[in-house]
Amino acid sequence: MYTNIDTEHAIYIICLWLDELSTHPDFPEDFPLDAVKEAMKYIMRNNHFVFGDLNFLQILGTAMGTSAACIWATIYYGYHEVKKLLPAFKPQLYDGVMVRWIDDIFGIWCCNECKSWKNCNHWKEFVSSLPFGKLRWDTAEPSKSVVFLDLTVRIEGRKIVTETFQKPMNLYLYIPPSSNHSPKQTKAIIYQLMRRYRLQNTKYSDYIKYSLLLYRRHLARGHLPDNVWPYFKQAHEKLRNLSLQP
Repeated sequence: MYTNIDTEHAIYIICLWLDELSTHPDFPEDFPLDAVKEAMKYIMRNNHFVFGDLNFLQILGTAMGTSAACIWATIYYGYHEVKKLLPAFKPQLYDGVMVRWIDDIFGIWCCNECKSWKNCNHWKEFVSSLPFGKLRWDTAEPSKSVVFLDLTVRIEGRKIVTETFQKPMNLYLYIPPSSNHSPKQTKAIIYQLMRRYRLQNTKYSDYIKYSLLLYRRHLARGHLPDNVWPYFKQAHEKLRNLSLQP
C-alpha cells in the first residue's frame, strides 16, 4: 500500500482532512496547522535514497523509513473509509464496523437482502468502491473462517469464535537462558503472551494449548523446567483471578 499511494493526491486529501479538523470546537487554537502541512509536503516530496552507487528521488508513494509513513498511509485511506465506504455500506457490515491495520481490511458481511454473497450486488459494489487514488485492493472471497493479523476468526453456528494464529515459519526465538537479560524479562514475556492467548481465544482449551506450546518452546531454547514452570504457574493464576473480576 505504502509504495502505491499517489503523493500529490495524498497531500490534497490529508490537507483536506486537517482543514476539516481545524473547524472543530475542540481543535487547539495554538496548533501549527500551516507548519504541519508544509512539513508533510516537504518530507513526502523530497525523499532521497541510495541503492548501490545510485541516488534516487522518490516521486511516487510514501517516504519509507520516516516516522510519518504509517500515519500518512492510515489517514489517507481512512478518509475514503469515513467519507464513502462506511456511509454506503454500514447496513451490510456487522455493527457497522470495518477494521483496517494499514493495508489489511477486515469486516463481517451481513446482507439481509441477499441469501448468498455470490449474488449480492452490495458486495460487488463494495469491492468496486475500494480503489482510491492509485490504490487497488486484492479481495478474498467471503468465508466463515479467515486469518486477520495474529487471529483466526470463525463463524460457528450463530457465534463468532476467535483463536490465536501463529505462522508456520515462526522460529519462536525467545530469550535463551544464556542471555544477560534479567530473569524478570523472561517472566514478563511469558505473562504477556499468556495474557494475549487468554484474550484472543474464545475457547479455554485453545488458551491452554497455546500456553503449553509456549512452555515447550522455552524448553527448546534451553530453559530448564524448574526455572520457567513457576513463571507459567504464576501467570496462569494471575490470569485466572483477572477473569473472575467483573
